[in-house]
Amino acid sequence: MATYSFKVQLPPRRSGGTPDCDKWTFHHILPWKYFYCLSAILGYYYYGTVASFVRGHPTLNTPENRAGLLDTATVFAPIVVCNTSIVQSEGVSMMSLVEMERLINGLARTGGSIVDKISQNAVRLHDHFVECTSPVFGGFPGMDGNQRSDDPKSSMELTRPSNGDASWWSAVTDIGKLLERASLFERSSEREGCKDLKSSVYGDRVKFKLTNNDLDNILLANLRTVVTPRFNSSVLAFDEKSWLFHYNGSQWSFVIADDIYHYPSYRPDKSAFKFSVSTTNTHTNRSKHLPMTRCPGIDNEKNILRPTVDAAKLIK
Repeated sequence: MATYSFKVQLPPRRSGGTPDCDKWTFHHILPWKYFYCLSAILGYYYYGTVASFVRGHPTLNTPENRAGLLDTATVFAPIVVCNTSIVQSEGVSMMSLVEMERLINGLARTGGSIVDKISQNAVRLHDHFVECTSPVFGGFPGMDGNQRSDDPKSSMELTRPSNGDASWWSAVTDIGKLLERASLFERSSEREGCKDLKSSVYGDRVKFKLTNNDLDNILLANLRTVVTPRFNSSVLAFDEKSWLFHYNGSQWSFVIADDIYHYPSYRPDKSAFKFSVSTTNTHTNRSKHLPMTRCPGIDNEKNILRPTVDAAKLIK
């Protein structure tokens, strides 16, 4: 089992869109930079594995096939550097390579084959990785992040929405946890001037220490759980039962009354309207729920929640 040192250069800024959420905000379970590094590492690993497989195959190792291999180190060099050639894992076959390609392509929000795009248009390598930073399975819908009391900012989400499947949540967060662990080094000299993933900011370089086992049996294995029609066809639906409303020291459950915001005569401090994710059904054992309305925020996203006229009176 080989051990690899990957160094990934983060871009100077975040870019790219997010999946359609019926005009809610798409909250990444793993921060944008985590998915960027994941796609960069797996793209490199895939093409390195293909090269190793072809060169070690009794019939495929021909001059013509070797000439058609991607020069992984050169193509990925602007963003990803690896300290050694990729050594194929035991049991790699044509079918397993097809499966690996499917899983990597499943990261792309816009569809299509990221693997093919890398080989056909390597000069846009950064753009291809950006396509993988907001996979459909990689988040859930909610109100604007500024309205959340538990928004993790540039860290991983900590709480699974109650309507989200436990296996989905575990698969995505296990990927994030491995990437965080793999970027930690005891001695500063081992980091070689790189940052760990969690503390890194845009423009930094992050170093990861990963083995074939990490790549095959944790990263790719967890992708196999979520790159499925169940989790990767559409974003998890918004569900009021997965959220709590916090105001003036009190905690409320709520329901969405309508999609048109009518300004109430009583206007409490808007900055005081805060929400948090709940893994427990927040409507359980509650007979009354505050009605909330959606109103547009930036780019006309209906991701700002306000109490209705009657609800505003209740929380006055």
